[in-house]
Order: sequence, then C-alpha cells, then structure tokens
Amino acid sequence: MKRILALLLLLASCFATIQLVTPKHIALESLDQVEISPVGPGQEVFLKFERTVGSYVWDDVKLINTVDPDWQLSTYKDYQYIYYSIRVPTSKASGRYTFQFEIRDNEGLKDPEIAVVQVVVTHDQDELIKIYPMPPSAEGFAAENIRIPFDIENKALAQTNYQVSASIKEMPGLGAMTISHSFLAGQSNRVYAQINIPEEGDYTLMARIWSTENPTISQTITTRLTVKPTFRSKLLSIGHGFPLVPMTMAPFYALLGVFGW
Repeated sequence: MKRILALLLLLASCFATIQLVTPKHIALESLDQVEISPVGPGQEVFLKFERTVGSYVWDDVKLINTVDPDWQLSTYKDYQYIYYSIRVPTSKASGRYTFQFEIRDNEGLKDPEIAVVQVVVTHDQDELIKIYPMPPSAEGFAAENIRIPFDIENKALAQTNYQVSASIKEMPGLGAMTISHSFLAGQSNRVYAQINIPEEGDYTLMARIWSTENPTISQTITTRLTVKPTFRSKLLSIGHGFPLVPMTMAPFYALLGVFGW
C-alpha cells in the first residue's frame, strides 16, 4: 500500500502543478508562459494562484527577474490563494513586459516551479473598453432624477474604475453628479447616466466615461432627452424672473413651503 501511495504521489508530480485562477483560468507547467492582454496604463493586473494543487500546498510567489522600478508590485495570501498585483505605470509605453515568478512551498517537499507572465500594454482605448450607445431618445420629468441606461464592457484583463458624469449641451452650467463604477477584468455591466433638470424641454444629454487610473480612456456618448413638466416643476417655475411676488401667487408659494420645495 505504501508503494502504491508513493507511486500516486510521483505521478501527481508529473502533471501541471501551477493553477492560475485570475485573470485567466489555466494550468501551467514549469516555465510555461501565459499572456495577459490587453492591459492599459495605470490599470491593475490581479494574478490569483491556487495554493493547493494535488497533494502540494504552495506558500509563496516571488518575482525573480528584473523589471523597471516604476512598476507597482505587491503580494499577499490567504488559506486558498496567493495574490500578486501588478499595476502598470501611467507613463508606460505600449509593448510586452515579462514577469517571471518562482512558486515554492515552505516545507521543501517539491522543487520550486517557474511561471512566466507576459503583460501586453496598449494605449488604444478601443482595445480596452467598449461603450454601447444609449437609447437614441429618452424621456424624463423636470426637477426629478433622470437615469439613462447604457452598457460598458471592460475588455482589459485588469481591474478598472470608470467614472460616469452626465451633462446637458444646451445648459453647460448645469451641475451633475459623478458616479464611480468598479469593473473586474473582462467584466460587462449596465450603468446609468444620471441628471436632474429643473425645466421642461428638449435637450442633448451627454454622458462622459473616463478612468481616473488610465489617462488614455475618455469617451462621450449622447442621446436626445425630452423633459416633461410636473406639478412640482410648474410650482418651482412660478414667479421666475419677477423681482416682486404678486399677491395672486402667494398660495402657490405657500404650497412650496408645505412640501419643502
């Protein structure tokens, strides 16, 4: 029985013993190379290695080749995975960058394995993000929050935060909130352009999408927006432009006070 067990352990050691889970799920033999593409400047490549493979438990992942000092590198582990973060410098040129890792166990039960990761950096935002159009036209109500849906695909194999802010072409001074959305590597998600317009009318809504991490990503999409009046917006517009309030309008302003408008 002991001989059979030893034989099984020996056979297990002949198979791939490095399991990369994120951003690609792939089994690697020592010196195998995996390509992580595309990745943009400023973005974070988040490698996740399985600790337990067969009968072995890996304890450490160490970079063993020399890279430029401007790369931001960090690692940590839990009971299930070893994590290694590679953040691309914002000034890094497009190209292929190689990272060679040694994966080992603390007990010395198995020789260390070598995994080679090649990060492909691009400045072409069309390779990193796909922004689907908003509906060609939309409707909303004055003095209320209006939400227009559209879809974003994070094509990069890197974790990225995208900012979305809406504005009105005909009212450039109108303020709008900026909403942050976090995307995992390769993730698609529906987001919303949100704005509050005080007056009824037909407008051009512009949604700007950009990344605070990746300076190459900045796009704007548009839609036609019809804003309808509401009882509240009508009350708010009463007396607009009049320095004095006529007595006939006093009841309306009393209503505004009652409703907290």
